[in-house]
Amino acid sequence: MLQNVTKFRIRYRGLNVCVATLIIFSNFLIIYPVYAEPSYDWSGAYAGVTVGRADGKLEEGGGSTNRSGNMQGLFLGYNWKITDDLISGLEFSKLIGAVYGKDPLYPNNKIMNYEEITAKFGKATGSTLIYASAGLITGKVRPHGYDILGDANFSGTSFGLGLDYAVNDKLFLGIKATRRNNQSQNFEKQISGVTYYSGGYTNMMELRLGYKF
Repeated sequence: MLQNVTKFRIRYRGLNVCVATLIIFSNFLIIYPVYAEPSYDWSGAYAGVTVGRADGKLEEGGGSTNRSGNMQGLFLGYNWKITDDLISGLEFSKLIGAVYGKDPLYPNNKIMNYEEITAKFGKATGSTLIYASAGLITGKVRPHGYDILGDANFSGTSFGLGLDYAVNDKLFLGIKATRRNNQSQNFEKQISGVTYYSGGYTNMMELRLGYKF
């Protein structure tokens, strides 16, 4: 029982840190409100923190298992103004955490730690930006047989839809839904002459807080 409580605390510690960060920044906005202009300029460099919940599947050796978990991280990007209301941009993000399987026999089986670079295109309306994104990802996967196989790197693609709202001239809040596909062919190993592969996908809903430079 104590061991399970310890695992729970470790798994959710990172989530608590990011939630606390969001609360601190929200209080800052209440104390120092500087409202955004009606027609907000989304162009330029920005950075921020993100926290989210992910669900998906890990495909292994012909079978698949459901999984879920929390992830948190940082993002850094730059937007260009195409017209007064059309925006394009590039963004790099680093997500730390894991999406665990639900099989008690394999508690360490998980997808871990994404790095992602995305291109995005969006439409601005006043203080709101709605956008779509597509990108490339890398990360790590730990399969059922990780004691034999070890952790493996993987690569894949991502597609997302997001909405940002400018709280003031510098800070913005956002929500984003992202689908990340892990390419199974990047993890093929032979066990007793049989090819063992791992792939799958995750769907993640993120809450984001950003600062525009």
